Amino acid sequence: MGAVQSKPETRRSDAHVIEDDLEPGFPKLAGRMGLFPELAIFRRFSALNMTNLLFMQDELLELEKTLRDLEASNSSQEGEFAVDLAKFRRSEAETDDEDSHFNIFKQIQSKLKEYSGFAGA
Repeated sequence: MGAVQSKPETRRSDAHVIEDDLEPGFPKLAGRMGLFPELAIFRRFSALNMTNLLFMQDELLELEKTLRDLEASNSSQEGEFAVDLAKFRRSEAETDDEDSHFNIFKQIQSKLKEYSGFAGA
C-alpha cells in the first residue's frame, strides 16, 4: 500500500514556502493564519457595530418620516402609487428630484438591505 500524506506534513511543507516567499509582517502572518485558521483570532468590534446599527436605524427613521410626509402632502398621487406599482415605478422617469417619493423609497430599500445585513434580520 502507498503511504498517505497527512495534513500536518502538507502544512509543514507549505510553512516552508511561507518562510521563504512572504515578506515579514502582515503578509507572513496572513500566510500562517491561512495554514492554521483555527488559530486565527479577529476582533469583532461589537461596540462599533452596534453604533453603526444605531446610526443606520436613525437614518431609516428619517427616511421613513420623509416618506410619510410625502404621502401626507400629496395624498392623491401617493394614493395612486399605493395601488398601482407600475405607475409608481414610471414616476422615476418623470422627475429628477432627489426627494421624490420614488427616490426616497429607493434610498430606504438600499439602507434596509444594509441594515438587515448587519442586524441579521
